Amino acid sequence: MLNESVINVLKNGMWDLATCANGEPNVVPVAFKDVTQDISYGYKPDH
Repeated sequence: MLNESVINVLKNGMWDLATCANGEPNVVPVAFKDVTQDISYGYKPDH
């Protein structure tokens, strides 16, 4: 279970995920759509 402080940081924060392949950088912004107490992060598989 996540406490309210962690949930607040995940819901309101945005991070940059950076990788480098073949000398070329790639940066993608990452944010969570929703975060719940059961740690699902708003991900709901279609299957």
